[in-house]
Amino acid sequence: MKKYLSLFLIMLMFCAVVSAGCGGGGGDSGIDAPDQTDNPSDDTLSYNPEDDGGRGMFGPGIDLSTITSDYTVQTGATLTGTLRSNVKISIADGAIVFLRDVTIDGSEYDSSYWDGITCLGSASIFLMGNNYVKGFGDGGSAGISVPGGKSLSISGSGSLTAVSGGKGAGIGSSWYDSCGNIMIIDGIINATGGEYCAGIGSSGLGECGNITINGGTVTATGGDRAAGIGGGYDSECGNITISNRVTRVTAIAGYDAPNSIGAGLNGTCGTVRIGGELGEISEYYYTYQP
Repeated sequence: MKKYLSLFLIMLMFCAVVSAGCGGGGGDSGIDAPDQTDNPSDDTLSYNPEDDGGRGMFGPGIDLSTITSDYTVQTGATLTGTLRSNVKISIADGAIVFLRDVTIDGSEYDSSYWDGITCLGSASIFLMGNNYVKGFGDGGSAGISVPGGKSLSISGSGSLTAVSGGKGAGIGSSWYDSCGNIMIIDGIINATGGEYCAGIGSSGLGECGNITINGGTVTATGGDRAAGIGGGYDSECGNITISNRVTRVTAIAGYDAPNSIGAGLNGTCGTVRIGGELGEISEYYYTYQP
């Protein structure tokens, strides 16, 4: 009973994040950073998506190995397993989705050019276990994308590795596209951008909204001419805020990029605030640990 109450409280918190909405560019994200006490209890780790006759908390448990056509995940569902088909996985607008030991490796399908996970609107992803998501093909796909004017929040006690399929961000926008605001609340996050694209943020010739990292351990690596966190080549990025409540944030700039956190080459970025200090970080390799 305790684990379901804990998960219910998490769902309420995520619903508040998604319903807040957000805008692109350098404006206010419209999202209040949750208090660390809102993080899930350890009981969450024992949650089994196969409980209750194969259902997730409020929706079905979905084994990706059984998916053979394009699929849109609805709120409350738990994704598990390895995707074994050349199909597009999307998250419905406003949905709260659980990932538990998921593998989506789009590099096996060179002829396809869609993101590893495509958010169709605002979404919240809760991590359990170890998860790997890579964009499809070698074109302009992101690991995980969220459309402009919307928001993506990522939390949980699991891990996520998000990798571009080519010229896209690890988490953010696909090539020459825009993405909304990105909030990382908790978890172990490793994000790698493709050529000219940020690890977390915008692709080359693209744009993204505000990026907020409020907790967890985050490593973000940019492609050539792109920041680890922030902007890709010749792109726009909103405000970047890294809280002093994170465990550790490491940002690695790509070759010829001016900042590890901030704008990419020939790009612009809003206000960068790291643990209360203002300013972009120009080092190629930068680690912030409060």
